[in-house]
Amino acid sequence: MKKKLLALILALAMVLSLTACGDQSADPSDNSDDSQNQEASDTLSQKVYVSTAQGGSLYYTVGIAITQLWTEKIPGAVASANSSSGSAENLNLLISGETNLGIVQSNLIKDAYSGENAFAGDPHEEMRIIAPLTTAYYHIIARKNADIHCLACVRRSVRQRQHDHEYADLRRHRHVVR
Repeated sequence: MKKKLLALILALAMVLSLTACGDQSADPSDNSDDSQNQEASDTLSQKVYVSTAQGGSLYYTVGIAITQLWTEKIPGAVASANSSSGSAENLNLLISGETNLGIVQSNLIKDAYSGENAFAGDPHEEMRIIAPLTTAYYHIIARKNADIHCLACVRRSVRQRQHDHEYADLRRHRHVVR
């Protein structure tokens, strides 16, 4: 319930911010734009693709909510959410022009915009953040009593549990082995 409510609130905020981006001062009878730019503009205003994340995830749910609100609240808009493998794929889809909007982690946006790391020497300054979804950092955590202090400890812990399980099986079936 909380997940759906959060998705709906984020989607509504995004839709409202996008409708505020419209240019009300433009005269629709002004034909000064060349036909190619007008054609591209018409196409984008009719169908909007939002690349999200894997189906069932929080960001997929946010994408679905955004596209539903967009289609319902913006006259002439038809939006579609597409599942993807996540931020990296969404960014590549945006760069290639295969999607209009994508949910992308901020570190990847920064790298693409400034031409760093995976985008070294190939900056994409055409990217724009239109609605931040979260400012949260994510962490891998463990219970204090789990005796896990680093990721290598997880591997040791799994091995130990496997060993303990195998030993318990042997003890349980000892009478069969004799």
